[in-house]
Amino acid sequence: PREVKPLLGEMPEKPLRVRIGGTLELVDVAGGHLVFMSCSHAFTRDMLFDVLADAARDAGAVCRVVREIHQPEDHPALLGVPETDYLKGFIMGVEE
Repeated sequence: PREVKPLLGEMPEKPLRVRIGGTLELVDVAGGHLVFMSCSHAFTRDMLFDVLADAARDAGAVCRVVREIHQPEDHPALLGVPETDYLKGFIMGVEE
């Protein structure tokens, strides 16, 4: 699987969008699924969702969120401590 590891403090949304868009173009079979994850508290759930939506549009793909993924219960996100909300992701279905 492809990994995107931005440098600490840098969120290169455009390169990420290009890499994700290229991944979406690789899935050319209707019914295919992709899993996108981020384990950085600095890259929020909304940022990941927006980048995925932009990448799908750029790739001309119609995608749907099949499942949203969060860190397990034994690693709780604490209110007021944003760095504890670090793991987020989406399972996306790619339509034709």
